Amino acid sequence: MRPAILVLLSGCVWVTDAEVQARLGGDDSLAPGESGVSDTGLDDTGRGDTGGGETGDTGDTADTGIGCDVDRDGHDDVACGGDDCDDGNANRHPGADETCNEADDDCDGTTDEDAVDDQTYYQDGDGDGFGTDGATLEACVLPDGYAEYGGDCDDGDASFHPGAEESCDDPVDYNCDGSSGSDDRDSDGVIACEDCDDGDPAVFPGAEELCNDVDDDCNGDIDAGATDADTWYADGDSDGYGGDLATLDCDRPAGHVETGGDCNDADDDCNGTIDDDATDASTWYADTDGDSYGTAASTTRSCDQPTGHVANDDDCDDDDDAINPAGSEACDGIDTDCDGYVDGPLAVPSAMASIQAAVDAASDGDLICIAAGTYAETLDLGDLAITLQGAGSGSTVVQADGVDRALSWNDTAGRADLVLRGIDFTGGEAAFGGGLYLDGDSVVLDDVAVYGNTCSSATDCVGTGIYLLADAEFTSVSVRDNVAEPAGIATAYIYGAGVYAYDVDLVWTDVSVTGNISEVGSVTSYGYAFGTGLSLSAVDLDAVNLELSDNAAIRTGATLYAAAAQGAALSADGGRISITGGTITDNVVDYSAATDTGAAAGLLVNNSTLDLVQAVLRDNGIDAGTSEGAALFASGASDVTLTNVILSHNTAAATGIAYGAVAAYGTTTMELVNTVAFRNGSSGTTYSYGGAFYIASGTSLSLMNSIVAENTCVLGLGSTCGAAVYAAGSSATVTVDYSDFYGNTPDSFVGVGDPTSSGGNIDDDPLFTYTAAKLASSWDFTLSATSPCIDAGNPGAAYNDTDSTRNDMGGFGGPEGSGW
Repeated sequence: MRPAILVLLSGCVWVTDAEVQARLGGDDSLAPGESGVSDTGLDDTGRGDTGGGETGDTGDTADTGIGCDVDRDGHDDVACGGDDCDDGNANRHPGADETCNEADDDCDGTTDEDAVDDQTYYQDGDGDGFGTDGATLEACVLPDGYAEYGGDCDDGDASFHPGAEESCDDPVDYNCDGSSGSDDRDSDGVIACEDCDDGDPAVFPGAEELCNDVDDDCNGDIDAGATDADTWYADGDSDGYGGDLATLDCDRPAGHVETGGDCNDADDDCNGTIDDDATDASTWYADTDGDSYGTAASTTRSCDQPTGHVANDDDCDDDDDAINPAGSEACDGIDTDCDGYVDGPLAVPSAMASIQAAVDAASDGDLICIAAGTYAETLDLGDLAITLQGAGSGSTVVQADGVDRALSWNDTAGRADLVLRGIDFTGGEAAFGGGLYLDGDSVVLDDVAVYGNTCSSATDCVGTGIYLLADAEFTSVSVRDNVAEPAGIATAYIYGAGVYAYDVDLVWTDVSVTGNISEVGSVTSYGYAFGTGLSLSAVDLDAVNLELSDNAAIRTGATLYAAAAQGAALSADGGRISITGGTITDNVVDYSAATDTGAAAGLLVNNSTLDLVQAVLRDNGIDAGTSEGAALFASGASDVTLTNVILSHNTAAATGIAYGAVAAYGTTTMELVNTVAFRNGSSGTTYSYGGAFYIASGTSLSLMNSIVAENTCVLGLGSTCGAAVYAAGSSATVTVDYSDFYGNTPDSFVGVGDPTSSGGNIDDDPLFTYTAAKLASSWDFTLSATSPCIDAGNPGAAYNDTDSTRNDMGGFGGPEGSGW
């Protein structure tokens, strides 16, 4: 049997295989030239039968007005001098459409010319019933030498035409479909002569039959046995529910419905009611909360599912749609998933005696709920990707034993997140991560405190509070009062008594790192402390509301030859640091021996990018043999931007040389916009360089819309010290625009000219709201109503205050000036 084909020919003619075979097989159901148009209903004269019988004399045409236009087509009969050639047929008159009816419709004396319903015929040179698409004729009757169908690809050879037979081994395209019988045009693995549609790779013998009105498997039956046919149930009683008798069909058969389950759709007990009190009726359970789970407390029996009922009784609380077997367990004191366990089967201590026991029984993705209380444990999470959730920081406490970490997690395969929420970790002791050791893909800490952890028996201490080798999202996290104190050795290194992180991305919100201590006391030769609060290496940190306060790097012990401390609050080597809403206060470096060096009690960045916005650096102090940058120290190729920052009462004191509250080295670039530097100082017994800013050779400092006031420096053995700015060397670049320099003593500028006579700069008392208190924490750096710094900043619109007025100098002017 030849497969059915459908050929698309140009000229918008669709030729089905049945039509092709009719033409080829000599179907004589229509006589040659017969159009198939029905009888027109015209009488022998060509006038339409009026159906009204004989009307008699029409009367005087002049009186009636209708004798000359009987068919009312707007044209009078030629007998009346008009132009209507057939006044008995309203469809025939001058201007009428000519149609294929062997009549002169438009009264022009010619029949069927340019008929609106003529057909396109194709010149058929070889007489095979198919013509060429390029030679056509419009006519009412098939002309000699023409065919009704086009698409002939060789009109000189009758063996070439659509529908021609092709053999599987002949490479000639006889049927004009663009391929021979041996081709596989659609690359479905079946050659054209065996494929019922060689243009569709989804159609071939043996293909999966689908409900798509296509004979996918080429068996001659469309959609028969389709694999995606729907199941339909016979519904004898028309109640919308069928019985057990089912059929598969792409379309719904008559008398069938989509839903089965009717007991039998019959009145078995002849009481006039179908399926009432059926013995095989199902039990249905009330689903009051609409969560698809029912309760055994309320049931009914019925052949059909009643509204508000389901087939299961698995709900343990039918008044709450969040509580059911599919519920998501939360640490809320409720059996949310109806498994019989309040807060799940791993809850501590209701289901598990200890946190570690729950961890040992957990799998990836599990939630372990931990009730309030203190748990004397050291936890090893292995590489599990789980969530530990306590009752809240201050309520759930993991108390380590003082000889091991409080918690270890080592997921080097990087499979998923670890989440720690609502728990405190304390009492840990380790060289790396006494509180938390976190090595993996990523971690989430929320409402967590890490405090009171130590490193006291190791030669080096790294991340005493938290050792972090995983991308981390911290929210409401406190890292405080952790102590790194290496054992008695010759040389010791401390990286992050609070937190150490390496080569990760950190996103922190509302995080505090406070009161952490790095102490080199038992070391006999050299002691080094980097980032007592926070030590970062190749890290990108995005922080909002970050507090770094009361962290201290100290040295004790007379045997120590020399020590160095860098960044008591934060030390960053490489990477990018972005802090919005920072509080960096009261951090201390106390390395007072002449051989000791202290750099940055506040922030230290080396080869890093620092972007500090709406931040306070206050009361940070260094006391060392050499002191550099009490608040901020930048070195290498660092890029530092301070926007709306308060630098106040930061002090660099030294038995040797002291270098300002802010110090820049290497090729560092510093840009300060709307920054206040107030009452900072340097006090070196030998020399003091820069009270507020020390800019080394090769670096650059830019100040705009800023106030530098009442900073001081102690001359020591020198004759100048630059209480405002000390620029060392001709390659140190200082640019100042629209800024106020006031009351810096004993001298303001060294290595740079006084900028107050140009560039919109002034040298007036800024008249801050309140700076009379002894404690810097009580100072108020908003501008009083008469301050000369109001509307005195850069007049460019880009620098305007948030109220669209001209920029106010100082920490609360400019686009970022309000709301902090």
